[in-house]
Amino acid sequence: MFAVSECKVKVDIAFLVDSSGSIRRSNWRKMKIFLQAVVDQFDVGEEWAHIALIPYSTNPKVVLRFNDLKGPALTAEAVKSKIAAMRQQYGLTFIDKALRRAQESVFLEYYGMRPKVSKVSFVLQA
Repeated sequence: MFAVSECKVKVDIAFLVDSSGSIRRSNWRKMKIFLQAVVDQFDVGEEWAHIALIPYSTNPKVVLRFNDLKGPALTAEAVKSKIAAMRQQYGLTFIDKALRRAQESVFLEYYGMRPKVSKVSFVLQA
């Protein structure tokens, strides 16, 4: 899908994915496929990229924290499997709640955020 090579950087990435009722089912599937393609561009692993996932609507839900997958279990394929399993929540679109959930339930060392590593949030909305 992309013409770039794999990105080998130390980074903690949180993907906040709109799963509200305004997203059509076909677009929800397309967003998940796109997100899996983006994950493929990173070297996901213990020393490199760690991924978190938060589908959001009225009540955002963390489906993957930085410390949910560790060691050999931390692979792009494992992350893509979590993406594939994400369910659309429907409900209303609350980006503010998603950002707050990321701050309180993902971007903390307790949940696997690494100190002195770049942190990035991507907000996906169709």
